[in-house]
Amino acid sequence: MTAPRPVAPERAHLLSLLLMGRSDVGPFCFATGETLAFARTLEPEVAAEVVSSILAAYAPGADHALAERAAHVAHELGLVQAVPALVACVERLPQGDRVASVACAALEILDGASIGPLVEAFERARSRDVRFALGLALTLLPRDDGRIRAAFEAMLDGDPELAAHLLGVLGNRRAVPALRAALARLELPRPGPDEPGALDHVVSLGEAILSLGGRMTGVERRKFDDACARAEALAGEREPDPDLH
Repeated sequence: MTAPRPVAPERAHLLSLLLMGRSDVGPFCFATGETLAFARTLEPEVAAEVVSSILAAYAPGADHALAERAAHVAHELGLVQAVPALVACVERLPQGDRVASVACAALEILDGASIGPLVEAFERARSRDVRFALGLALTLLPRDDGRIRAAFEAMLDGDPELAAHLLGVLGNRRAVPALRAALARLELPRPGPDEPGALDHVVSLGEAILSLGGRMTGVERRKFDDACARAEALAGEREPDPDLH
């Protein structure tokens, strides 16, 4: 019976390669060919453990290049075991963070394995910025088995503007009935401090319906057109008069 290969030295060697070897392409830092070649000799669980530990330890302002190389290994090797760590990067890092960007690219490649963890993170997110980042990551996945659209549609009542935007980006025409139903539930707001935000909801829903090739009833279209006209008028009132300066 063949003895199992020692794991701890393998983890240590992969970590040392990630620490020392880098291959910069544009603004991003990638793992070297040597690092990828060695990582491919390991059991996927072992490589994913090293990658996940690096990603979990990363914080903005820390060594982003090391974390980018770790995410690149997950990307190139298709390490589905690293999906939770990659999702956590998108969930907790600020928008525009380079590590979050590489994590998104890795999740896109991992596709089917990414949908469930990303949807779960999206549904538990309390911050609108976090929901937006996770939602965009979901729209980048090559395919949707129905869970992504369902998660976005479930948010139509709570945040119709963001939900409509994400459904429009997702590009699935099957979302049109849910968008029209959400539009039908909204009334044009009365003048007041909350009016601009409420108008944005109506406008966003209408724009998403049109972007997906949907059609509105006459009543829905008038509501959308009236909201657009009123929002434009309010925007004009807020613009400073250049003759007064």
